[in-house]
This record gives sequence, structure tokens and C-alpha cells, in this order.
Amino acid sequence: MLSGSAISGTRHVRSQLERMVDGVLALQAAGRDPARGGLLLYWPQVASNPFHGTLYARGFDNDWAVLPLDEVGGPLGQAGVPVTVHIHWIHRLFSRITRRREAVARADAFLDRLAGLQADGTHLVWTVHNLLAHHSDFPGVERDTCARLADLVDSIHVMNPDTVALAASHYQLPAHKVFHVPHPAYGPVYGAYMGRAQARLDLGLRPADVAILLFGALLPYKGIRQTIARLDSLQKLARPGGQVRLILAGGRGPDHFMAELEQLTAARSDVSVYAGHVSDQAVQTYFRAADVVACPYPVSLNSGVAMTGVSFGRPVVVPNSLMAVFSGAGAMVQGFDPAAFHSLDGALAQALAAADDSSARGQLQAFVADHDPAHVSDRFFKALAARRHGAAVTA
Repeated sequence: MLSGSAISGTRHVRSQLERMVDGVLALQAAGRDPARGGLLLYWPQVASNPFHGTLYARGFDNDWAVLPLDEVGGPLGQAGVPVTVHIHWIHRLFSRITRRREAVARADAFLDRLAGLQADGTHLVWTVHNLLAHHSDFPGVERDTCARLADLVDSIHVMNPDTVALAASHYQLPAHKVFHVPHPAYGPVYGAYMGRAQARLDLGLRPADVAILLFGALLPYKGIRQTIARLDSLQKLARPGGQVRLILAGGRGPDHFMAELEQLTAARSDVSVYAGHVSDQAVQTYFRAADVVACPYPVSLNSGVAMTGVSFGRPVVVPNSLMAVFSGAGAMVQGFDPAAFHSLDGALAQALAAADDSSARGQLQAFVADHDPAHVSDRFFKALAARRHGAAVTA
């Protein structure tokens, strides 16, 4: 029940330590043993991304209470239980930085604070989401930060089995620190009650149209220009009486790029652009309507969009660097070579053909079930506990 002060907007904002104590008490009230798990504090908190919620879904069931970390640093051992700090998207460290020397100073301070936490007994974990930020303003600083972070942390979580090899041209990931737990599927995350026919009607698609979905923030690096340039060639994939339609849906990119997109698509009836925030309940409209989901990125280590696509049972095309992530997904996931962008055509054709194969669909369903968030979360916490206690990791 809310108090009057809470309703009026003057409620007490609990400190980091108070919330940590809350976590310990919640574990005890649930009959869990904090000594086997403890507190996991993650940074940064990204409310618009469902990743944290899915990866940490089974925390309590594995004796862990999970909380966002407001700021890296300060004493964290006062809660009286083991503490793990889990680092995610490093590029967030450089938000709103405009000068290189400021970026260097922030990175130095960040790593010093982490080292201080480690010295006090905090276990440090880093999940490698990207090799480097896709649109980094300070790639050299970020590369150096990742290299130093890899040397510092106790454990490195990877979701792409090829991460160590793919990262090697940027920085080294010590193999003895690395453990693999895959990216969770997003099936339970989004609404999935809309029928395909209604979704296609809502997007103005005719039954015979072949809809290729490019989903996510509309940014220059994502291969959108190149895909539009191939659209005339891709019309060969059209069904009788229809055409291939490109659906671009996601948050607005920089003004200059949105203006460029307007120029590229103004005269095309086969491109629809839906620029703006897509609510969780609206995500299903785009994925239900799509015949195939394309992720035509120049390089990628992991992709929430691709995982969302397979979670909705859609065939997906990804850069070859992502294919190891989808090992076991079968023919419904196809790779292409971004350096030979025309290879996208063949990959889309093969993915669309696989969608008509019941065996391929069944293989994809099995892959998604194996990547259910609860299952992946269990694997993550068991692997993390094993690493913290020095046991062999079998996740």
C-alpha cells in the first residue's frame, strides 16, 4: 500500500546500501542461502533493453538477488554477503563525452574503482556484447579500455562462441577467464497474441507481398542504405501478384541520416519506414507480419534483433560472424558476407525457402526452446557460481 508521501512524489529514495540490504533480506525471506550466491549488482542499467530481465530471471531460484548499480565504486561489502559486480555495455561509459582526454580520464577512473572493489573481495564479471561500440566516438580509447578490463576482471561472459577469436584483432580475452552462456530468446518478453493476417493488414501488406523486416534504431552503420540499393534485385523473390516490401522500423537515427533515408525511399512504393519508439506490445506487429528478418550489419558479435526474430519463428539472415550464435537453429538462419553485400540476396532466398520446410521450422522451435530465458538464466547463475567458487564451468 502506498503512503501519502509516496503518492505525493516525496517518497524516500533508498540508497545503494539500503537496497543491497533489502536484497539480502529478500533472499532470506525466500528461504535462499546468500552464501551460495549473494548479491549481483549490474552496470549500466538500460531500461529499454529486455536483456537484463531475461538473463537474470532465475536469480532468486539460484540464491542471487540482482540489483542495478547506480555508480561503479564505493564500499559494497557492508551487506555481509558475497558481492558480484557485472559490467555490460562499455560504450555507455563515454556517454556525453566530447573530448578524447575526457574519455581517457573517465576510463581510468572507472577501472581504478573496479580494481578497488576487487581488492575488497568483489567478484568482477564482464559480458562482451560488442567488439566495440558500433558508432564509437573514441574507438581507440574504447579498445584500450576493453583490453584493460579483460585483464582486470575475474570472469568474462561471452554469448557468441567465436568471441575470443573475433576480438583478437582489437584486444585479447584471457581464455581461462571466459565462460559461454548463450543469449536468451525473447519469446516470453513481447506480446504475441496478434495473428499474422492482422499484423500484415496493419502494415499495409498484401497477402502476396514478401516482407523483409529491418528492425531496431535506424542508424547509418546497420546496412540500411545497402539493402535499399539491392531492393530492385530482390524483387526476384516476389510471389506472383505481389512484390518484395522492405519494412524499416525503429527509433529515429541522426537527423542527417533520416533526411538521407527520406531521399532514398521517397519514390519507392516497396519501402515503408516506421521511425519512432516501438512499444513492447507493438513489436509483435512487425515480427508477425515479416516473412524474413534481415540483420545486414557489417559486423556483429550478438544481436537481440536476430534473437527476437527466431523467437517469433521467423527466418533470419545475419552476418557470418553471428552464425556461431545460432548453431543448431538450422536452415531458418542464414549467413551472408557483408564484404560481398550481394550475398544477402542468396541468403534471403534460402531463408525464405526454409520457412516452407516443416523440418526446418521444427529445428528452429527446438533452438528457441533451448534458449528460453529461464533455462539460460539458470545456466548463467550456475556458471557464475562455479567460477566464483573455483569449480569447473559446465554451462
